[in-house]
Amino acid sequence: MINVNKRTIINYVNEINKQGCYFIEGSSKGYKLQKKESVHEPSFSNSSCTHTRSRMILYRLLSSKNGISIFDLAEEFSVSESTITSDINLYLKELLMNYHLDVISKDFVYYLNGSEINKRRLIGFLATHNANGFFSSTAVLQNLSESLNVENIANTLSEICTNSNLSINSYAKNNLLVHLIIILIRLQTNNELNYENEYTAVDLLLENHAQKEQITDFLSKIKDFCFSLTGKSLPKSDLTQISLLLSLSIEQFHAGNIDLDDFSNFIDHHFFNTVIKIILDLKRKYDLPDFSNEFICQLTLHTFNLYQRASYNINYPNPLASKIKKEYAPIYDMAVSFAHSFAKSYNVRISEDEIGFIAFHLGSYLENNRTKADKLPFVLIVENYWLSSKALLHELHYSFGEELTLVDTLTLSEYKRNNIFVDLIISTTDYDFDHPHVVTINPIITKNNIIAIHSEIELIKKEKKFQKITNSIHYLFSKNLFFHNVYKRDREEYIRYLGNYCKQYNLIDDSFIEDVLARENFSNTAFTDYVAIPHSISVSSKRSFICVVHNEKPILWDKKNVNFILLMGFAQDETQLFRDVFDVIIESFISTEKTLMLLKTNTFEQFMDVLIHK
Repeated sequence: MINVNKRTIINYVNEINKQGCYFIEGSSKGYKLQKKESVHEPSFSNSSCTHTRSRMILYRLLSSKNGISIFDLAEEFSVSESTITSDINLYLKELLMNYHLDVISKDFVYYLNGSEINKRRLIGFLATHNANGFFSSTAVLQNLSESLNVENIANTLSEICTNSNLSINSYAKNNLLVHLIIILIRLQTNNELNYENEYTAVDLLLENHAQKEQITDFLSKIKDFCFSLTGKSLPKSDLTQISLLLSLSIEQFHAGNIDLDDFSNFIDHHFFNTVIKIILDLKRKYDLPDFSNEFICQLTLHTFNLYQRASYNINYPNPLASKIKKEYAPIYDMAVSFAHSFAKSYNVRISEDEIGFIAFHLGSYLENNRTKADKLPFVLIVENYWLSSKALLHELHYSFGEELTLVDTLTLSEYKRNNIFVDLIISTTDYDFDHPHVVTINPIITKNNIIAIHSEIELIKKEKKFQKITNSIHYLFSKNLFFHNVYKRDREEYIRYLGNYCKQYNLIDDSFIEDVLARENFSNTAFTDYVAIPHSISVSSKRSFICVVHNEKPILWDKKNVNFILLMGFAQDETQLFRDVFDVIIESFISTEKTLMLLKTNTFEQFMDVLIHK
């Protein structure tokens, strides 16, 4: 229903249950929410809701200029004063440090200490990185100020866009909403941002914009709207921010309606050719199918807007980036490769949020353009009733056209005379076939038949993938490249240690190590908890390999603690191994059960047994 795979649903359920405020019960029949006395208002007195309570305390601190009494907080959340102190010291201070903020206390009153711009950065983070996702961030924003009706502001913002004849996509509109709410909240508490950007550069951008009149009309309406809510004029610094965001968010045309020649007339030729070259390099590096002209236009347009945002130090928040990095690591890694090449070409900084948006483009295209080679060949065994078999084929094509490719339609006697090798036999005749994958169906296909075929397809795919990956894993891993309990100072030392060891076996050279470090600094490779997978971004290894460190004590890898480091290298003619092996390793460490088993291993043989276990 929400267009995700089973693994993602399981992860979502686990995350909800970990919070402790609610519990989703699972069984073979599905999921159900266990009833509580109050579903809409979780009890903050429950110690398992510490995370939620801490966030609510933070909201109070952000929206209060005069501080909050510890006794008021204790009464509001029905906990002791010591619990409030513990929440702040154990759960808030670490988050606040990332934004150069701190909580100070004086006479039993807590204050949020730090610069105004850092407080805004924190509010933006809270609004766009909540557990409910990007499109429900209004709920988080609402908690920051009871005097603002965030839903009404969102609706008004959409109306102003429409009335000003401006078209911006949902992500951009939500980003604009976040900034507008932040501005309104801070205006209410008389906190004005000292924006030091060059106004002239923004004025020039607006002056040369094709929709200058519409943008000017929008800004005028926004100023009036903000005044009606706060009774205060919108400062030029804040108006500049809105002007920037809007100018760089407008959809000037639809890429799907033009061809490459039209597009190259709109985009600077050098820019267009640069992006095309990066796309072609990406295709070769990851052995990808040919990209359509429409996709090239869409990705180039997105990159063009990304470049403009980067030039003005504007970053689009993308709360799904971390999930993509964790659950779709191969796709994310392709996006990193694309972003890194572009950043080098134009000397700009590209954030992990922006990398996540590039991954959206790549992932959706690859999912919707699976090659015919991905389909499973099958034969249909049906007796010679022409009309019946034709209707049956139509139903099978309708239900499984993206997953199956028909080799032949045969009667049972014809099948016995021919030695045809296929992955699946679908038969209307109940017969003891000498084949591992057979589904017997009715001549007029039923819902249960559809379910049975789908289950068999999934089983075949798993077996194929397991066999392929098992062979690849045995090829890539080596006992000579497995280390247990090796402790170094930081991630660079680990990479150089493993790299130097691989050099002894003539697997890599010095340029490979430096390229791995460059990839790591661009976007760290701790894709999940417990494992980091450093690898190169543009330099191939002499031979494909995976070198492993397993430490019983966690290793600090950027902001995550990992117990495994898997240094990967792939030869130039074996890049197709990367996607499948990478995905299986990530899946292993996403699985709680398998991760616990891997953590218990001490030897190379134990590690391999767990890794290739179905």
